[in-house]
Amino acid sequence: MRVYLSGPMSGLPDLNFPAFNAAAAALRAKGMDVVNPAEINAEHPGQWESCMKADIKALCDCDALAMLPGWERSKGAHLEVHLAHRLGMQILPLGLIGTCRQYHGTRTALIELLRASETAIRVLTNEFGDSAVKANFGPLLAAIDLAKRSDYRLGVLKLDEQFNAEGHVR
Repeated sequence: MRVYLSGPMSGLPDLNFPAFNAAAAALRAKGMDVVNPAEINAEHPGQWESCMKADIKALCDCDALAMLPGWERSKGAHLEVHLAHRLGMQILPLGLIGTCRQYHGTRTALIELLRASETAIRVLTNEFGDSAVKANFGPLLAAIDLAKRSDYRLGVLKLDEQFNAEGHVR
């Protein structure tokens, strides 16, 4: 699976390149093919428009979008999410890319995962409407609902049902 990293850059120290590079290294260590905008724009980190043009070209060759923390405050990340959604790509928080099984038995990690997912779903609902989100993310919504009711074990099981042994969404 070829994964594109999406997240905030503009206005952050070093354009948030350290966070992008760390995420890319972690996913590559899992054997994934990663497209890192920090690497695409390393030579010319100037004009937002020219960087986005290069990034969008690279995004179009990917299978999934991994959302870094803070992505919801980035106009570029919103554009990437919109495009990825329209192209039928998987859109997942960084922690869900690769495998969901790593979260088993860790309540804190599960809460973090579900909160990130809930934030992503809220943004997608605002962008595409409630019915489109329910149609595409029903099982994840059910897992979030279970976790909110403090049944974290069932939340983990519900999430795990959506992933195969390699950690890809079924």
